[in-house]
Amino acid sequence: MNFSYANRVLKAELQRFLDLICKGTKRPVAKLFFDLVYGVMRSGSTLVSMVARSISPDGRIKTAECRLTEAMSAADPSPIESSLADFALGMSSGFLALDESDVQKPYGKAFQWLDDVMDGSDPDKKIGKGYHVIGMASVSQRNQPIPFLLHAYSAKADGFESQLREHRKAFSKDAPGLCLSMDRGYDGEEWPRFARARSLDWVIRARSTRKYSMPSAKSSPKDIRGIAAMVKGRYAFYFPEPGKKDPVEVKATAVRIAHRGFSKGTWLAIEFFPDEREARCYLTNVDCSTREGCRKALSCYRSRWRVEEVFRFMKVFYSMEGFMVRNVNAMNWVLLAVCAATAFLSSVAATRTPAYWQCRNAFKSFAPDMTDEEIIKAKGHIPVELYRLASGAKEILGHSTSGMTPKGRDRSRKKPIQLMLDIDFGD
Repeated sequence: MNFSYANRVLKAELQRFLDLICKGTKRPVAKLFFDLVYGVMRSGSTLVSMVARSISPDGRIKTAECRLTEAMSAADPSPIESSLADFALGMSSGFLALDESDVQKPYGKAFQWLDDVMDGSDPDKKIGKGYHVIGMASVSQRNQPIPFLLHAYSAKADGFESQLREHRKAFSKDAPGLCLSMDRGYDGEEWPRFARARSLDWVIRARSTRKYSMPSAKSSPKDIRGIAAMVKGRYAFYFPEPGKKDPVEVKATAVRIAHRGFSKGTWLAIEFFPDEREARCYLTNVDCSTREGCRKALSCYRSRWRVEEVFRFMKVFYSMEGFMVRNVNAMNWVLLAVCAATAFLSSVAATRTPAYWQCRNAFKSFAPDMTDEEIIKAKGHIPVELYRLASGAKEILGHSTSGMTPKGRDRSRKKPIQLMLDIDFGD
């Protein structure tokens, strides 16, 4: 494989992507972002020492590490977070997903504002030291998840008010026409208000303990199992299921419900499965009186499994919990770099640009016979396509001898102009 050509292709596309995200940003902040994204992609790590090694071909690793750490602690990442959100929302097929995760730092006693968080990867849900992380992603036209927000926060931080307040600060974009899916635990009245404030439709997985009343039926309020027992599947849909080759047939229906915590026009969409699994219920403000409306609500929530996969990929491939920066602001810069690197690779996969084929070919050059099943067995349940692209990009950038620089005024010293004097001195 011609790595020199692959390097030029990949770096040219990455340069255009980063220039677009950094448009209007001050040059020192843009330079910091360029270094972080390039270093994370080249090293495959969130350790600042590894990033510094990737961007310091002259070997001044300690100097680069100190420079990055100081800049991340002082600079505000919110303008670049906003630009990355604009990029992802522009590629969205209409679906967004919000995911609450965590970063565990059990031995990081010197870290700033360490919080008590639940380890989502632990089946026993043990409480440990770490940080809460807000994650958001859009789904492209080719069903490719494009993450655009990873933001860490702590309930012990100065000025902390509430979880909802942190979500409002992290995502403040208006996105009319898009539909936001949220998991169980977000079915309180404040979360639909959070979505409506951003002109978003919303779909929330309903908890089985909450009771609702049906205005069309003269009966006492019932929980979702009781409501599901009163209705039958009206429409038949076929949806892809993770880990299965053939789509799964489900029957679905929707009924209007009333609850004091929700405004008028709330629907309960219900899925019934042929293998006698318990029905799934979703609260939504999407008009489900028609087949298309019901399909939209179910498709929006079903896009979550793709989004959860991409967040798991970032956590595993880039060792997202392995960072060593102690400042929360610096931590968010590291998470932003991981998010931007994955968003770039996801957009490359969605549009099949020349960089896509170069990364695929680079992966084949060192893992020619690995099947999808072997990759999943070796690396866990991760998006295979993203793993190939990220591994290929790491291999290509590993052959590079220089980093990347944002567009700006050329500060290089120009050569002096030599004056040519035409003087006749005679004989």
